[in-house]
Amino acid sequence: MFVWGKCSVIKYFACKATLFTALICASVVHTAQAVAELPALKVGSAAQVSTSAASSFYGAIDMRNKTGLYRNTAVAVEIKNLARALKSDPELIFNYVHDKIEFVPLFGLQKGALGAYIDQAGTAFDQAQLLVQLLREAGFADAKYVIGNVSLTSQQMDDWFGTYTNTSARCQMLYDGGIPTDACGASATILHAWVQVTVGGQPHKS
Repeated sequence: MFVWGKCSVIKYFACKATLFTALICASVVHTAQAVAELPALKVGSAAQVSTSAASSFYGAIDMRNKTGLYRNTAVAVEIKNLARALKSDPELIFNYVHDKIEFVPLFGLQKGALGAYIDQAGTAFDQAQLLVQLLREAGFADAKYVIGNVSLTSQQMDDWFGTYTNTSARCQMLYDGGIPTDACGASATILHAWVQVTVGGQPHKS
């Protein structure tokens, strides 16, 4: 009888199928082992950047006379509708941004006013842009951006991070987000963005 290796002609196809299955299984096992050796997630860790080093790097920062944080100053229709829904009331507008938009510990403008509104979360710069655009749509044309150093008390740090109470981990989160920070501990000083507006003849900062 004609023999193909260890398989007879009659049993050739069955034997071939068995060998093919064995090869597939060996390949899957090898692939699984290779994948298992790869890291599933790699998290980087950034060094602390001081507020003075950041100011030196970015240059003189004065946004008080600027119309926006970037060149495109067009206001999305969703923001206009939101200002109307909030009755163009500065207190309602402030409370909306303060209470509804979660803080994201990253430095600079990331998703902008519309992105912060859609995601209900944003950086200090995103929140400032949303607040300024809402206030200007409500008729408060002098709403301005201000960028500078602010000192956060331990209570304010708690308000930002909630039950995440590990002090060193909180500080590292600020560093990893690129937020320029000085003397970080239970409290901290950071380079921050906020809004200034005149309401009823009185200047307000938020």
